[in-house]
Amino acid sequence: DPAGGAVDDVAPWTWAGLDTAGETNATATQLADGVTYFVTVRAVALGGARVAVTSDGVTVDTSPPVGGAVRDVAGTDDPALWCDLFATLDACEIPDGAGDLLSQPNAHTLA
Repeated sequence: DPAGGAVDDVAPWTWAGLDTAGETNATATQLADGVTYFVTVRAVALGGARVAVTSDGVTVDTSPPVGGAVRDVAGTDDPALWCDLFATLDACEIPDGAGDLLSQPNAHTLA
């Protein structure tokens, strides 16, 4: 864990060969929801020098997004409500149920 936390499960190194233009796949099973996983790639030179680079991590999210609500906000001055700044709308989507931050929508479409 690059963040300094405990390391619970470490997969062994996988040999990728000498073909730098190719690709190597590794399959990870039983990844847990909400857990951040990291990948480290290590290069070994012919003389034995080693260089490793670690990803910034990817967090598994298997839960569906929490639905929001559409409310009529015409005429309100509440700065907490967000709308598309480039459109004049009588209704804006307000993300309710913001308990699941990983599954929160990052874009909204109004019709």
